[in-house]
Amino acid sequence: MPSSSNSHRAAKPSSQQVFEVLAHRISRSQLPAGERLAEEALSREFGVSRTPVREALRRLEQAGLVERQEHGRYAVRALDLARIDQLYTVRIVLEELAVSLTAPVVGTPAFERLLADTRAAAADTDGESPDHEMREEFHERLAALSGYDELVRMLSDIDLRIYACRRLDTQLPGRATQGQVEHLRIIELLAEGKVDEAKQAMREHIDGSRATVRSLMRAGITTITFAAEDSPPPS
Repeated sequence: MPSSSNSHRAAKPSSQQVFEVLAHRISRSQLPAGERLAEEALSREFGVSRTPVREALRRLEQAGLVERQEHGRYAVRALDLARIDQLYTVRIVLEELAVSLTAPVVGTPAFERLLADTRAAAADTDGESPDHEMREEFHERLAALSGYDELVRMLSDIDLRIYACRRLDTQLPGRATQGQVEHLRIIELLAEGKVDEAKQAMREHIDGSRATVRSLMRAGITTITFAAEDSPPPS
């Protein structure tokens, strides 16, 4: 009889896992705009039937990451900046909600760990651009402190869909370091019990990232594509 560990390793990916891996590749331009996604090839790669692949592709279409073509085929979409701008609007509301819902846990060990880590990150930038994953960890951990799993999930989905634009934003001189300083201001205001001010600081922080998208739109740019980024897929 196979051991439980062997059974776990042999488990096939679900449609959710296929979705997450493909969304990760698309958002990091490992699958460029226009790249076709074939059900049969993906089924072979992931070792699953076409059903979970088809479900994952439908979710990617709903997320605006791929578009359905004739004969049921799918292709990676270029980033639609108007759609990205809308996602930023939704993200602001959700991030402000995360701040409000986290207020009751101020002073707990988990909150204090995030506060300490954020202070260390803000003090340890050394004039260089902090790693993107470390920057995003702040938002993920703050939302997780709220205890609302659905909020964490929704923010994670939005992050996948705007990742490439956020990468563009943080490549601007000083922007990544500024973001760490803004993170620190948000959580220190929370620690002081200034929830409304922390929410406003969060809004300004997200608006700073959205400014890059809006500047491109004002210049008449409607879609953008990126060169591939070397980044391993999620495990």
